[in-house]
Amino acid sequence: MRQVIVGLVGIPDESAADLAASLRVGPSEAECLLADGSRAWLHPPEPDGPWQTALLVGGRPVDLVLVALDAAAPDGDAALTQVVEVVGGLGIGGCVGAVLGPRTGRRPIRLCGPGSGTAGPRVQRVLCDLATGGGLASLRRALLGEASRVAPPGEGSPFRALVSSVGRSPFGGALLRCWITSGAARNGDPARLMPEGRDVRIGLPAHRRGAWPASVAAGQIEVTLAGVDPADVTQGCVITSDPSVVASRRLRLEPPAEGRPIADGSRADLLMGGRTISAALASTDDGGIDAAFDTLVAFAPGDLCLIRLPGGVTAPCQVSSVIGDAGAAAQPEPADALLRDRAHRTLRAYHERFPVRSGMPAAELADAVADPDAPDRLGAWAVGMVEREGGLVRLPGFQPTLPDRQQALYERVVACLATSPRQALRVEAVAAEVGARPDAARAMLALALRRGDAVELPTSLYVHAQVLADARAALEACAAERGAVEVAAFRDRIGAGRKLALLLLERFDEDGVTVRTGDVRRLGPADGEPPSCA
Repeated sequence: MRQVIVGLVGIPDESAADLAASLRVGPSEAECLLADGSRAWLHPPEPDGPWQTALLVGGRPVDLVLVALDAAAPDGDAALTQVVEVVGGLGIGGCVGAVLGPRTGRRPIRLCGPGSGTAGPRVQRVLCDLATGGGLASLRRALLGEASRVAPPGEGSPFRALVSSVGRSPFGGALLRCWITSGAARNGDPARLMPEGRDVRIGLPAHRRGAWPASVAAGQIEVTLAGVDPADVTQGCVITSDPSVVASRRLRLEPPAEGRPIADGSRADLLMGGRTISAALASTDDGGIDAAFDTLVAFAPGDLCLIRLPGGVTAPCQVSSVIGDAGAAAQPEPADALLRDRAHRTLRAYHERFPVRSGMPAAELADAVADPDAPDRLGAWAVGMVEREGGLVRLPGFQPTLPDRQQALYERVVACLATSPRQALRVEAVAAEVGARPDAARAMLALALRRGDAVELPTSLYVHAQVLADARAALEACAAERGAVEVAAFRDRIGAGRKLALLLLERFDEDGVTVRTGDVRRLGPADGEPPSCA
């Protein structure tokens, strides 16, 4: 038996909270509606939202509705009847009314409207005394009996879930609490995070794997998204494998059942997943509603959305179509744009998690964002949006942030090079000078190369960056005077020994600054100037 979602409506609201608290414990786990692995889940209304938000989850109606009604509340008959009428209009097949209060001395509540034999949801009424627990067992049986009548969606339904809360996974990435509205969540399955349009892979916490039906599931579940910054995910986002769900700022809506006229330019609010998104409304020629939202939303044709209309009326509206900016059907973003966005988010999360490291291994980035079967997993889409250094990649301009102790060591290494302008130093000499292990000095020298504070010369010798800059200025001055530059003349110009002069000239040869002919060197061609054929 698949799990079902039970929308919890309270009249007044505090009665629903009391009932939910009472249902959290039961004589056995099998009767506990909120226990993991149970057959039903309670879906309360959004905080500070109208009661209708309990009836929709991610564009889909809930399976059943539980109405918690205080027997002493005035106008209880009318309130319950209103709920039953809305439930029937959404096509929800069952409604259970829990009348809360002592079981004696209360007049029975009469159900009228769809619950009295006309077309509409099946309605059951159960008396519950929360003070003594009387009636709770009957309420559970009624709910589970209605749950058994819920027809599951067809096999192979696309996975779809609404994000209800966002946190950070202890293993990196985002940890999301979701309401599954169709399909099944399987570890490693591909999906899209909407409306961002970002491709993700679903990760199920180890204790959740295998806890859900193999083909169809519904209810609440936790999923992890590796490489996703929790700050980039908000309540109301959708995770789905359904290609019909697209992102847009415009929806074409069927008019609400109330049939109230919509004035062009009037404002309304979309209530979804704890978010309130404002929209401008306009009437269409065919009697529909064109809603232009202030931000992207993600829906599929046929979905239901909850709109707070002008005048404070809250009503569900069906999405007839999702409209692009130019008036045509909205389309997903190009694949390369998705890859670039995914890589940027993945690298940013990596830099935040490992601020000392110079970059992320390219193979890890490829595994996180690209098709593992593609021949060039970091292909043309990555040009210009990542920097490469050997087997590492990073965001352009990223600089490792060192803890105070390592920053102090870094400054001593750079100062060691700066105070030795007439000699090139090996790693071991730098380590001995600053009082550090060779591997620590080597790491600081590598960082100094990236930051432009040091320069590596042939045979793994290091000098301060200013040494190379001064040497180049001396080289150009010498070449301007003599044309050809000999080692001895260059050595005298920089005031250093022959060994350092040779190392600097070899570095200039490698960089194309000089061209060697025999024992002399001349300046190479300027940037963009073709080399001489002479």
